[in-house]
Amino acid sequence: MLINARTGVKYRVCSLGVTASLTLTVSGILAAGPSRAADSVTTIPILLNAVSSQSASDAWAVGLQDAHTALVLRWNGAGWTKVASPNPGGASGTTSLFDVRAVSSASAWAVGLYQRVGAVAHTLVLRWNGSTWKQVPSPNPGAQGGMLIGVSATSASNAWAVGDYIDRTGAPKTLTLRWDGIRWTRVSSPNPGLGFAGLNAVSIVSRSDAWAVGFFDIGGLTQRTLLLHWNGTAWKRAIYPGCDGVLSDVSASAASDAWAVGNCSTGPVALHWNGTSWTRITVPAPVGARNSLLFGVSSLSPSQAWAVGYYNTPAIIQQTLVLHWDGSRWTQVSSPNPGGQNNSALVDVSARSSSDAWAVGNIDSAHVSELTLVLHWDGTSWSQA
Repeated sequence: MLINARTGVKYRVCSLGVTASLTLTVSGILAAGPSRAADSVTTIPILLNAVSSQSASDAWAVGLQDAHTALVLRWNGAGWTKVASPNPGGASGTTSLFDVRAVSSASAWAVGLYQRVGAVAHTLVLRWNGSTWKQVPSPNPGAQGGMLIGVSATSASNAWAVGDYIDRTGAPKTLTLRWDGIRWTRVSSPNPGLGFAGLNAVSIVSRSDAWAVGFFDIGGLTQRTLLLHWNGTAWKRAIYPGCDGVLSDVSASAASDAWAVGNCSTGPVALHWNGTSWTRITVPAPVGARNSLLFGVSSLSPSQAWAVGYYNTPAIIQQTLVLHWDGSRWTQVSSPNPGGQNNSALVDVSARSSSDAWAVGNIDSAHVSELTLVLHWDGTSWSQA
C-alpha cells in the first residue's frame, strides 16, 4: 500500500502490512521520475493526502490521481465533488498536492509539486479565489528540485508553506515560504545535523508565532525529529523531547496549546505545547496491535484534539487509527475500515468543532490499486462519507 504520510520519508510502501521506508523526498522523486508507483502496486488511480474544513458546508481534500495529476475534492454540505485545478506538470509529467488549508469559502491554499518531463521538480502553490484554483508563483531555490508538503493560513495576508529542496550538493534542505498578501518569499530556516533535513507541516498562531515539524539526518541512515518555532523574526529550533524518527504534523489552537505527532523508532509520538514547554504524552496502543503509526493531528482547544494514522493487526492487516484527546489523555475511538481484509490508513484530520471533523486516507484494494477513504465525525461516531 502506497500512502503519502507527510513524513520526512514522504511515502511509505506497506506490503502485506510490513512497512518499509522509501526515501522519496525531492531526491527520491527526481530519481523515480513522473511514474513512481511500481514499487508496490500496478496503478495508483486516486490518492488523498490532506483535508481542511472551515464550515459545515465547506471542506477541501487534495491528493493525486492517475499517478501524475493533482486531485482536488470539495464538500458542499451534501457530498464531495471533484474541482478542476491547474496541471503545470503537463500531460506526461507530474502534478501532486500534499496539503490544503481553507481560510474562508472564497479563500484556500493548496501546495505540492510539479515536474515536467525531463525537468526537476518545482514547488507548487495553488489559490482558491471563490470560483477557481489558480497557480501562484512560488520560490524554487533548489538547483535540483523542490517541493512543498505543508501549508497554514490565518488571513488573506498571512500564510506559511514548508517543505524541502535539493541544493547543488544533492542534499535536501528545509524550505519555508511566507505569504504577505502580495507574494511568496523564502525565509531562512535551520538545517541541523548533517544538513540533510525537511519539513512536513506548519501551523500558525499569529504573525509572530508559528510551528513547523519534520526531520533531520544525524548519520548512519538515522533521522531525528525536528521542531521549529517562528518568533516573528526568525525560525529557531525548539527545545522538546526529541527521538530518532520523524514528526509528520503539527496543529496549534492557541499560543498555549499545540500538538505535534509523528513516529519514533520506539513507536508513535505525541508532543504537547502548553505555552511554556513541550512534553511527550503517552499514546495508547490499540488492543492486540503489532504496531501503530500517527500521521495527522488537529487541535481545537486544550481539551479537544484528534490524531489519526493506522495500526497493524496480528494478521498484519492495516486498520484505521483514530485517537481523541480530552484534556487529560489520548484514547482510541472506533473508526470504519471499509477495506475489509485489505489495508486501510488515515493520513490527515481536520476538526472544526466537537461535532464536525474530517479524516482522509486510502484503502489498498487487493494491492492492485488505491481507493480514497473519507471519514466524518458528527459528535457521536466516525462514519464513511
